[in-house]
Amino acid sequence: GAGVSVPGFPGNGIAETQDGRDFEFLAGGGVSSVDVLSSVAGVFRLCFCRPEDDPVNCGGSSTFAALVGLMNAKGPIPDRHTCDLMEMEECRFPVRGYGLSSSDTLLLVSGACGTGELMDS
Repeated sequence: GAGVSVPGFPGNGIAETQDGRDFEFLAGGGVSSVDVLSSVAGVFRLCFCRPEDDPVNCGGSSTFAALVGLMNAKGPIPDRHTCDLMEMEECRFPVRGYGLSSSDTLLLVSGACGTGELMDS
């Protein structure tokens, strides 16, 4: 347990349980917390910590020392693709990742993904 949580997971990467069996990444885990998974794609370790009466327990990544499994976050692996083209030319480039399918699509936007404006046709 010397790593740090992966940015883009709800609850700042900390999953909690109400029943002692099913764990859930809860939104509202702080300023950098998100409501949906927006991490990079990849395979990540799930590390366990049992909190005790001491409020310091489970307060840092070093306390999550027991490996309990792996999690696959599906999606494209970010890369800096560029495509210079002239009118009526085709632009193709490979997109690699985990769990990609033939029905996945890309959208060209001006600005940041998820907030940018759609390009006019």
